[in-house]
Amino acid sequence: MSDLLAATEIQSAQVNDAHEAVLRFRPEFLKGRAAPGLGNPQGAAPVVYLNGVRQGGADMLRTIPARAVLEIRYLTPAVASEQFGPYYTGGVIAVRTRH
Repeated sequence: MSDLLAATEIQSAQVNDAHEAVLRFRPEFLKGRAAPGLGNPQGAAPVVYLNGVRQGGADMLRTIPARAVLEIRYLTPAVASEQFGPYYTGGVIAVRTRH
């Protein structure tokens, strides 16, 4: 599985928002992945970041128009904790948009 969903792939699907794009191409992003040893075998929900700013849960992806997205990247719990601090047991869905 690729942890990156690029604009070219999103545009080819003609979806309305980032949530639809993730559902279509990388639904596993929405499930998150439990980090080993954190005591959450089912995995916690990932947190959404938009251009480096925390937004909230996966429903926030519905507010991001697909045409504005440059990339959507899934960060594992370990990588998310390195970049944003501890407590990202479900990882992070990081969205970059066009400016």
